[in-house]
This record gives sequence, structure tokens and C-alpha cells, in this order.
Amino acid sequence: MKKLNDFQKFWWLGLAPTVVSMMVLGGAACFKVDNLLQIEFASDFKTFKELIAPYDKALLINNHYFDFFFILCYTVLFVLSLKLISLALDFHFKKSLYLLCLLPGLLDVLENVLFLGLIENCTYYFSVYFWTVRLKWGIAVLFMQLILAILLFYLMLNGYYLVAKFLAFLRKKKESE
Repeated sequence: MKKLNDFQKFWWLGLAPTVVSMMVLGGAACFKVDNLLQIEFASDFKTFKELIAPYDKALLINNHYFDFFFILCYTVLFVLSLKLISLALDFHFKKSLYLLCLLPGLLDVLENVLFLGLIENCTYYFSVYFWTVRLKWGIAVLFMQLILAILLFYLMLNGYYLVAKFLAFLRKKKESE
């Protein structure tokens, strides 16, 4: 149990840079691309080009270069999340499952490299890009659900703890009156 409690700190340390880098990508003017998911899920190259047309090429490049840092952050968080679940359940997952945690990040790196080629009009990359995006999101959604489950668990646990403390405080106050 002590190992689990110690490891929880690493998980929160893994969550922090992931959230901060996500906020930077979504909020900083030098990285912000409003319709990034629409661009990623474009059905053909013509639609892709229409969706990126309003953006300066340098902005798209900056966004994808910073995305490499975000990829590193969320990949580490995926691995830490799986390890945290392993410790909480006192169950040892196979190493191949930990390697699966790397797959969304590797696919995202491939996606970014292909994207950078596509903005240079390399149309023959589009079909690979199309399927890379869908495969990455299909796998990443599973890990995002795992992270949300961990967050909900901690919110419920800490919420229960805070409510219990508050009720004990009220009981004490009532007894002292």
C-alpha cells in the first residue's frame, strides 16, 4: 500500500505537465489552431487544404512542433496510469500492455510528420495520414478513459474525506455549544 501511495505522487506529477501543455496548445496564440480536430479528421486532401488555408504556415508548424512535447507528456501519463492501476489492483500487467501505452504517442509522432509533409502539398501521404489519425484516436480514447476513471476515483475519495471532516467539525461545534 505504501508503494501505491508513493506512486500516486508520480502520477500527479505526470498529469501536471500534460494539462499545462494542453492548455498552452489550446490557448497560446502562437500555437492555437481552432479547428484542429476537423483538420485531423478531414475526409480528403482537398478538405484538408481548405481547413488549413486560413492559418499561417508558421503557426501550423509551431503547433505541431510543440505537440511533440505534449506527446511526450501524455505518453508518460498513459504509462504512469497503467502502473497506478496495476498497483491499486495488486495485479501485474504484461510488459506488452505497457508497450501499448507508447502506441498512441508513436502514431501521433507519425501523424505530425505526415501533417508537416501535407502542408507542403505532398498529397501521396494523405491516405496514410487519414488512417494514422483514426488509429491513434481509437487507442488514445481508451487511455483517456483510464485517466478519467482515476481522476473520478480520487475526486470521490477526497470528496468523501472532505465531507466526513466537515460533518465531524459540525458535530464537534454542536457538542461544544
